[in-house]
Amino acid sequence: MAIDWLTVSAQVINFLILVFLLKRFLYRPILETMNSRKQRIDDDIEKAKQKNVRAEALCHQYEAKLAELENHRNQLLEQAKQKAELKRLALLEDIREEIEIKRSQWWATLDREQLAGRHELKTTIIHQVSAISRRALRDLAGCELELEMMRQLIHRFEIHSGDKETFLRAISAHGDKLTVSSTHNISEQHCEKMTALLQGFLNKEIQIDFEPRSDMICGIGLEAGGQRWEWSIDSYLNDLNAAVSSLVTPITGQPHHV
Repeated sequence: MAIDWLTVSAQVINFLILVFLLKRFLYRPILETMNSRKQRIDDDIEKAKQKNVRAEALCHQYEAKLAELENHRNQLLEQAKQKAELKRLALLEDIREEIEIKRSQWWATLDREQLAGRHELKTTIIHQVSAISRRALRDLAGCELELEMMRQLIHRFEIHSGDKETFLRAISAHGDKLTVSSTHNISEQHCEKMTALLQGFLNKEIQIDFEPRSDMICGIGLEAGGQRWEWSIDSYLNDLNAAVSSLVTPITGQPHHV
């Protein structure tokens, strides 16, 4: 069978024309559309990359901001802790000072109360002992106590010549006047006896005034020319005062701080 080259040539030409037409009117638009779509996809990808870059930058900025805020928060917390600690220490110091003031006031009050009680107790004991001693001395002496005290005082002048000379000079400088003081009022009879004792001792007449003194505890005193001589049981009671004081000494020591 013979080949029809004309037909074959026509078919080839038709095929080429078809290919040209397809390429010109079909493939090219398709390719352009595909290229355009590819370009848009590439642009979208690029934009997405740019957005991703910006998002990462914003994320880093956000993380940095968070870190800065966290650091600032920690600083504020630390400052708040320091302020709270300082305030706590200040409050503790105020409380400690207030407690110390209260403690000092309490001890001062206790000292005053004990001192007052000590003084009251000592005074009561002294007066009681004085009264008892007065009665005991009166019973033992067998005569009036003030008169015996006067004899003891005159006896002291006789023993100590220096005191006697001072006593005589004071009476002379006072115009031969003498004041006799005692714890209680002295009866007229006893005054006469004391006057006789003193004038006999001085070997001259003098003016004698008798007066009671409430501040004396079981004693008798002589005053002339601004000077005073006294005999009483006070000196004997000093040892008792010391003993009483040692028994009722106020608490002055304060407890140690814990």
